[in-house]
Amino acid sequence: MLLFRFSIPFIFYSNKILNRLLNANGFIESGESADINLNANNFGQVSSGNSTVTCTAKGSNASYVNVNTPSVNIGVLNVSQTVPFNHNITVASNTPIGTQIELEFYITDGTASATFTKIFIIGQQILIDNQSINFCAGMFYDKGGAFANYANSTDYTMTILPENTNLKVKVQFSAFDLEASTNCEYDYLKIYNGNSISTPLIGTYCGTTLPGTISSTHTSGALTFVFHADEGLSANGWTSIISCSTTSDINETETEQHPEIFPNPSINGIFTIKTKSIGNIEISICDILGKEVYTDIQPFEIKAIDLSNYENGLYFIKLKTDNKVVVEKIVLNK
Repeated sequence: MLLFRFSIPFIFYSNKILNRLLNANGFIESGESADINLNANNFGQVSSGNSTVTCTAKGSNASYVNVNTPSVNIGVLNVSQTVPFNHNITVASNTPIGTQIELEFYITDGTASATFTKIFIIGQQILIDNQSINFCAGMFYDKGGAFANYANSTDYTMTILPENTNLKVKVQFSAFDLEASTNCEYDYLKIYNGNSISTPLIGTYCGTTLPGTISSTHTSGALTFVFHADEGLSANGWTSIISCSTTSDINETETEQHPEIFPNPSINGIFTIKTKSIGNIEISICDILGKEVYTDIQPFEIKAIDLSNYENGLYFIKLKTDNKVVVEKIVLNK
């Protein structure tokens, strides 16, 4: 019996891309090429024939990925042998941060075969930890990352500062799930407006209510996050996008009453907006390249917007009234 098995030890950027981008941060980002390094293993009792591995982008976001080496010949796999190989991919420059791309790897020697699927998240990713970092573009997760729960009995304090002194850190939560309690005494995320826990507390969050979009107004431009999990239940944690804005951007987008936009992300393309504004509200939605895909102006309290005919990814929605402007990010993930 022949038994194939895959394993992925790590991902690294090809030398060509390292020389061009000079970031070497270990994450696949928009506009970059990367080598996906894998191992093919034979855990069976007989050697394989001449074996080939193919790589195919799957799912609704497949159009963002070009597989530059779709087929790799790895020859004969002897019993208990492991053969390393790689596929090179390029991610489109307009791929939104946080986009999930799915790659399917298929190995066969003409008789036996196996299939392995791996999901990668586009953009730099950071997990909460006891540290202070300068960070302005990427995903921010609890310690469990994108696909696992956070651990019990943990405490972290993390400060995120902008990469330049004239910028302010902004975090937009798209998913949030901590153990719920009346006063958030079990598991919680505290967010401070500044570079330490001695700066003003913006809020304490638990349960499944989204904190929304939070921007620093501190002179440091920083936000500080304190996460606590007790010894009881754990949950999915959070998913958020970190970006940086100028002071004028923050003044423009901060309002006393933010509209609610839900669900966000949307899996069917329908977004609902709930607002307490009176009078006409001008809505415009642009894709990540700045192309306007939706516009409308009318008074409303609750309004549904259908983007089901558009590609998955990150969009910017701008809501304008007589006395304020709100700009938020929405994610379409059908």
